[in-house]
Amino acid sequence: MKKLNSTTIKLLACALMFCDHIHQMFFFIGDLTWLNMLGRPVFVLFLFCSAEAFHYTRSKKKYILRTGIAAAIMTLVFAVVSILLPNNHNVELMNNAFATFCVAAIWMLAWDNFKSGALEKKAKKFFAGLGILLIPVLTALPSILVLQFTQQPDGTISTTGQVLLAFSMAIPNFMMIEGGVLMALLGTVFYVFRSMQKLDDKVFLSRPLWLWVQVVLLFAMSAYSFVVGHTNNDIQWMMAFAAIPMLMYNGERGKGMKNFFYVFYPAHIIMLYLVSTLVFK
Repeated sequence: MKKLNSTTIKLLACALMFCDHIHQMFFFIGDLTWLNMLGRPVFVLFLFCSAEAFHYTRSKKKYILRTGIAAAIMTLVFAVVSILLPNNHNVELMNNAFATFCVAAIWMLAWDNFKSGALEKKAKKFFAGLGILLIPVLTALPSILVLQFTQQPDGTISTTGQVLLAFSMAIPNFMMIEGGVLMALLGTVFYVFRSMQKLDDKVFLSRPLWLWVQVVLLFAMSAYSFVVGHTNNDIQWMMAFAAIPMLMYNGERGKGMKNFFYVFYPAHIIMLYLVSTLVFK
């Protein structure tokens, strides 16, 4: 039965994410692989909800700006915390899904322009979409230049380079995003099929159909992860289990709780990092 709305799916993802980040911050105390397994569907669920949010939002440009600002703040705060409180167990503050959501949202907006250009037969919108598509590529240039000119022969980066890299990484780009470019593409493709429910005011894909298309895409990426990662026991393929709550989605937004999710994500990571750093010295 379809009993989950977007808010309840995100709350479920938050609970699983908390478990996963316990594994990330305390892996040194023992085998916590099962917590890591619980966290594999999380990214997919948030990307699924992000595609839904982008479909319904009143201002898509504000959505991109909001996730971009959240990504920048999170990157800089994590950099400061890491410098002031280095961890003795090689635990790193490296999470920033906001950047992935931002890049995916930029590509979603590019798709909107491509689709409008095709339906309205306007080349101007097509070329606007192409320009938008390239934004995450162009914003990667500062990070590339910093790495090029500050990386030492042994692979390390100078202190100045680390500071410059932190600021360059604060700008969401396709190279410096959590989950890599494939996750951003997955979120974008989720949106592509979501937005094809109606084309030219005609129903093209009914809700059950586009949802199943999204699940098939998820299974394809999970299979790819399994094939690529089976030699080193990579468990990323377990993101396929995100299909269960996705198929239980009832198409409703729920209470939203937007501010809660924007605060909870960085706050719980910092809290766990502080416990890992200050308690387990």
